[in-house]
Amino acid sequence: EGGCPGAWQKLCRALIAARLGGALLGDGLHVCHSHGGVLAYLRWAEEGDSRTVQSKAPDLALVVLNFTNNSFPCYDLGVPPSNSWRLAVSTVSGTSLSTGEVPDLVLNTTEGRPCHGFPCVLSVTLPPYSAAIFFREA
Repeated sequence: EGGCPGAWQKLCRALIAARLGGALLGDGLHVCHSHGGVLAYLRWAEEGDSRTVQSKAPDLALVVLNFTNNSFPCYDLGVPPSNSWRLAVSTVSGTSLSTGEVPDLVLNTTEGRPCHGFPCVLSVTLPPYSAAIFFREA
């Protein structure tokens, strides 16, 4: 599984595993940021009938895409109320991350600084032409 074909296989496996994780299975979609070649959107799957009151918030996934050749070492994105987000898939080129495999990376949010219509902020690193999927931890 070496070289480019092996890397593509690993990336596809990582994306499929993330898709089967729950939040990416649902129909919920909200584009929360689209500016200057960076797109971020939330995905979720609701349990049961969404018209009824739920005791548990739905699982959330944040998908972040950088379509530019610019690197953003600290890009702030507004996110729903949460404490932390876990990196599930990344396409950072030139490392093992380009295969979708990621280290245990959990990013904490900052409260009290509303951004993009949400009460919390998640600061992420966005290399050029990259994609990342985060899952809400708490």
